[in-house]
Amino acid sequence: MHQLKFWNGNKSLVRQQHELQVITEISRTWGDQPWHIDNDVTALPKADDEGNVLNGYADLTVTVAGNSKFAGRAKVVIEQPIAKGLLGLRLLIIKRQRLAQFSNIHSLADLKPLRAGIPATWADAELFRANGCHVVERGSFEQIFERLKCDEFDYVSLGANEILDIYQNMAGDDPELIIEPTLMLYYPFPLVFYVAPNQLALADMIRAGLNEIAGNGVLEQCFDDYYGFPVGQLNIHQRRAINLHNPLLQGELADYQSPLMTNART
Repeated sequence: MHQLKFWNGNKSLVRQQHELQVITEISRTWGDQPWHIDNDVTALPKADDEGNVLNGYADLTVTVAGNSKFAGRAKVVIEQPIAKGLLGLRLLIIKRQRLAQFSNIHSLADLKPLRAGIPATWADAELFRANGCHVVERGSFEQIFERLKCDEFDYVSLGANEILDIYQNMAGDDPELIIEPTLMLYYPFPLVFYVAPNQLALADMIRAGLNEIAGNGVLEQCFDDYYGFPVGQLNIHQRRAINLHNPLLQGELADYQSPLMTNART
């Protein structure tokens, strides 16, 4: 049996499940002999360790295109988004008492004075700074909501693909915090496969398999299985959207536009 080590750590459970399902479906296009996928969800809190994960540790991972942790490191990037750019549709968790204030935010200029709380090493921090936003970047993700309640910052921005899962698991019983119901930030932030540089044949197989499951509807079904509910539940298309620029993206994905943004209000 063929072996494949997939590093699937440093992300929410729903992302881990979706991304494992996508690579599993891709592997089913590779002939009759099954592949064993070692789904490694080890947490690597140091940015340097995460950026080095394809140097002898794992065969592949999924991360955002342009992830600065991997800058200057050898890798093969499969520039085909696997989740419709949903991670770039950012919803806000705020203190409930500030709902009226956030309902009056309509532009990037309105947003800039407010403080975005971002855990240390997250790729989002550089992006928010590039757009002139006030960023408070420190601490761990596990601490983020307690610090929000202590007014160290004004909001936490999370992808629409994971915000319900994270909110319910980490803040759902807390009456002080709420998912802001009217606003959405958008920036190109597609999730793509990164493959170890010595695995060129594997990269070709992933590229071909991904094209196949994108063409036959399997990739769409994976998306619906894990993200169809939150897309509907969170009223993505009824929210007013503030667009941000992503300076980390280059090449084919520099102008990526999520198909989910087609009907969004701006």
